[in-house]
Amino acid sequence: MGSAADGGALVAAFLADAGPRLDRLATLLAAPPDRADAESAAGELFALRTGAHLLGVAPVALLAGAMEGALDRLAAGESSEPLAAPLAQAAAALRHALDELGRAGASGPTLLAEPLEAAARAPAGGGPALAVASPPDGAPAP
Repeated sequence: MGSAADGGALVAAFLADAGPRLDRLATLLAAPPDRADAESAAGELFALRTGAHLLGVAPVALLAGAMEGALDRLAAGESSEPLAAPLAQAAAALRHALDELGRAGASGPTLLAEPLEAAARAPAGGGPALAVASPPDGAPAP
């Protein structure tokens, strides 16, 4: 087992990697993304999702996975119009969550899952744009 210091170092490393990825994501989503930008943004989210899984931060992995899936659909040719607002909301929720992880107290990082899960299921065009199924208890998020 690793120590609490090891866990803090892992969180710090994840956040150091995630910050620039979120900045690139924001740039890529500043305007409706074309296919190449959607693919690049999905790649950034894949890396964030993977890091969140490794760190055990399932709500972040869930939201990053939902965003990645939506961007994969854009890269495949789906219209970006119904996804623009949910992606922007999800990106803001992801940034807020990572900011919260960076403010971890002595007992370690805490994160409320509800805002991230809500952003992952944000409605657009009358239906769920970023919808993902909740993982069963104990199962890793997508």
